[in-house]
Amino acid sequence: MKSVVWVSDRTELKSIDINTVGAAFLNESGREGNFSWRPGDFSARFSADPLEGVYVKSSNSAVSGAWVRAYEGPVSAKWFGAKGTGVGNDTQAIQGAINLVESLGVGNYWSTYFGEVVLPSGDYPVTGLVVKRPIVFGGAGAQSCSISLLNGSNANVVTLKAPEAQIPVSDTFRYSARLKGFAINGNAGGQTGTSNGIYIENSSYDISARYDGSALIEDVIVRATKDVGIYIGINRNYGAMRCVAVVYCRIGVQNNAYDWRITDCDFGNSSGPAYWQFMAGATHIIGTNVYMSSNDSGLVISANVNAPCMISGCYIDSHAMNGVYVEGNGSPGTRHVISGNIFRDNSASVDDTYAHIFSKNLKGSSFMNNCFVSTNTSKRAAYLVYSDLSKNLVWSASYEATPGAGRPYVKAVCNDMSSLIS
Repeated sequence: MKSVVWVSDRTELKSIDINTVGAAFLNESGREGNFSWRPGDFSARFSADPLEGVYVKSSNSAVSGAWVRAYEGPVSAKWFGAKGTGVGNDTQAIQGAINLVESLGVGNYWSTYFGEVVLPSGDYPVTGLVVKRPIVFGGAGAQSCSISLLNGSNANVVTLKAPEAQIPVSDTFRYSARLKGFAINGNAGGQTGTSNGIYIENSSYDISARYDGSALIEDVIVRATKDVGIYIGINRNYGAMRCVAVVYCRIGVQNNAYDWRITDCDFGNSSGPAYWQFMAGATHIIGTNVYMSSNDSGLVISANVNAPCMISGCYIDSHAMNGVYVEGNGSPGTRHVISGNIFRDNSASVDDTYAHIFSKNLKGSSFMNNCFVSTNTSKRAAYLVYSDLSKNLVWSASYEATPGAGRPYVKAVCNDMSSLIS
């Protein structure tokens, strides 16, 4: 019967006589774990795991096999050498864990299964990470695990590659990654080039042919990126964000895709829009705080959007310009719903100028059951709802008739009352 031994590092593990020893406990700091000897050809595994997080090659070239880590569940980046101490550079170690887990996955017409990489509590300095396949990439929680971009990286902190080149199969339903349980520090002041927080790469596949979507982002904080906090690329449809905060970025979230569900999030303290639906659409934003865009409107829906969006149960507060700016393309097919929200202290940069809801070139939308509040006596929005070339807007509201210092909102809440049906 073969024995079980205790080894101090991988060098000692590699030198074990496999004829007498069948298992070993590795006591190397951060890489601790049980390994067992398995005979066979592991050349592909060695290539996928050059950092020896899971597969360790014997130093005896005459034997065929590997020392294989015993584990169930997630793969820890610390097995590959990540420190999480806030100093140094953990990019290679974390990317090594990601690459191995991606290589172990299965993606075909009938099933798609990929594993999970986890970052234990700590702060992990990186120059940028790339996720190519639909793995789960997560940390110990957004309050205890952070990924920080190193000075001069000029890169996206986490990039989700478009899967068309990564899973070359005929399946029309190819899922993207799940990101959870960590904070991103974009270190905007340390970057001189383009740098985003989470960058979900554009896909070349049109929605009518297949979708490259279903990215899920939850319990994630993105802060201080030089450019966009979370960028959602073209044709990266059917995704979701839950309990995500994006703060102190140039633009909070830029969405170019269809059918995202965004719930219980916080987007704020950006210089540009806190949330920008730049194209596509059919997005639902529910129960989300959107606040304090210092140089722009808070939530923007552009004329490029061609599918109706819904904004409901949100708190839209203290934006320099409009609370919501929504622009249509003159087509009656794009009718947005903005309902059940609280609008507070918008037009924060200039008194009596902007609107809580500014609509332009819409042909039919519903702005129902919103509540408008003013607490700033020196800077107030001029309009509850402002209509510029918009027609057939249905609206109702609760608001203070004489907010602050006894001065009401402009009596005509719209420059074209005929477009409003209250």
